[in-house]
Amino acid sequence: MFTLDLLDSEAQANAGAKMHVINPETGENAYIDKDQKKPVTITFLGTQSDEAKKYAIKEARRKIADKKGQRNKKSDSVQVDDDVFDKGAEATANQLAALVVGWDNMPADSKGGTIPFSKEKAKELFLKFARLRSQADSFISDELNFIVS
Repeated sequence: MFTLDLLDSEAQANAGAKMHVINPETGENAYIDKDQKKPVTITFLGTQSDEAKKYAIKEARRKIADKKGQRNKKSDSVQVDDDVFDKGAEATANQLAALVVGWDNMPADSKGGTIPFSKEKAKELFLKFARLRSQADSFISDELNFIVS
């Protein structure tokens, strides 16, 4: 049955959603064990959450400050930094780290064990692993992942 609560995307984004990490070798959900009882998941807040809004405001203020600093420099041509792609990856990793609130069964290495959750470790993983960063970015961008029925 339809109720207006279904339209409250902010509340649903604040509740968060679990993303099941995909194993790139199989294209299927990743598990840390052979019995497939321990899924590798990451929990995110949505892009309409309070935390996402705070992050967007912080980033907007940083960009304005950067622009003000650049106004004082004269340049006759448009310049593109050599590290433009690295900056894009870092910006995405920063956003993902701002919205991640936990994970389950993140594998440490092939010997077993898991990585304890921290936002710093999450950012490190999102920077290091482009596939994970891409999957997570796609996940948080899809509002349907945060709809609770």
